[in-house]
Amino acid sequence: MNPNEIDSLRIHVWLEELKHLTGCQAIKALAKHLDLGSFWKDADGLEHQSRWYQYTKGAQVPSQALVTRLQRQAVGATFDLHHPVWTLLRRDCSERTWSRIRSRFGKHWMTTLTDLAQAPCDSLRPSLDLVNALRLHELSYLDSLALFACGRRSAEIKSDHDRARQIERLLWTLPVLYAEDLMWHVHSHEELESRFSVVDRGLGLPDMGSRAAKFSRANEIVWSCGDMSKHVRRYPSALRTSTSLRRFLSARWANFYQVVWRVL
Repeated sequence: MNPNEIDSLRIHVWLEELKHLTGCQAIKALAKHLDLGSFWKDADGLEHQSRWYQYTKGAQVPSQALVTRLQRQAVGATFDLHHPVWTLLRRDCSERTWSRIRSRFGKHWMTTLTDLAQAPCDSLRPSLDLVNALRLHELSYLDSLALFACGRRSAEIKSDHDRARQIERLLWTLPVLYAEDLMWHVHSHEELESRFSVVDRGLGLPDMGSRAAKFSRANEIVWSCGDMSKHVRRYPSALRTSTSLRRFLSARWANFYQVVWRVL
């Protein structure tokens, strides 16, 4: 896995959220709005700014201190640029690194990881029951991604290959359960597919290739978002909580999974 792919993806999503919240689409305007101290003048009095251009290239990851400060300025910013899962996606990790990453999560997440490890293998299929059992409505997409990645790692260590393969299927279809996530806020199917591919490679998921081409996660994401919009227009107070939103999307997740794995 090329770490630059992961860094470019996470920084791009972070920048897109900041652009949306501030209304500044040009990177120079965004930097001036949020990080005026990053500008400097040369001997001729000409203004320069390079740090934010490095961000756009994925060549430099903004520090945690900067991200925290900007979250106070860009009210409503939620994207977690330094979530522990990015470390898992960027490289093959030793067991020591996996343990250190798991320790960065809270007690609730660790309890859910235990529940995942103890769940019968045949119950690990997308459904509202699974969402409720693992309390996925309380987790973000990145939290759930880390949860299942760690669950697969534990299964592999125990040589429980059936469980590991089943969790891989959950990981592959997981974006459908989080169709509204910032990771999937893009303007084209091609960009969506590109993001899926980056995450898949980071997770080391088997290449579905042409076998899954007609089962497009991009299409499912677009259709799910359209269904959410229609539902909210009809029921304005609907989907306001993470519980109701995840319950709504769990049906799409289950249907997509059933269609894909019945054929493949």
